[in-house]
Amino acid sequence: MSKIRTFFIIGIVFLLFTGVLAILGVVTGNSSLVALSELFVIISMVFMLWGYVVTLESINEHVSENVELMKVLINTIEKGK
Repeated sequence: MSKIRTFFIIGIVFLLFTGVLAILGVVTGNSSLVALSELFVIISMVFMLWGYVVTLESINEHVSENVELMKVLINTIEKGK
């Protein structure tokens, strides 16, 4: 369980850092800070998604159900593109 929390905490920290960068970028009018904040949003999502993957790996009883849910998620993402 501590691995899962670690990934989510890292994701939240990156998300907070993103907010600070975005606010600084808007206040100072620096577009590179705003662009950098978008990069940190992506990094935050990767860490949180990896935390979700670790969560799925720790569940042994319902593996087939989790695979079906991931297929639905991927199909939903592909439909949104």
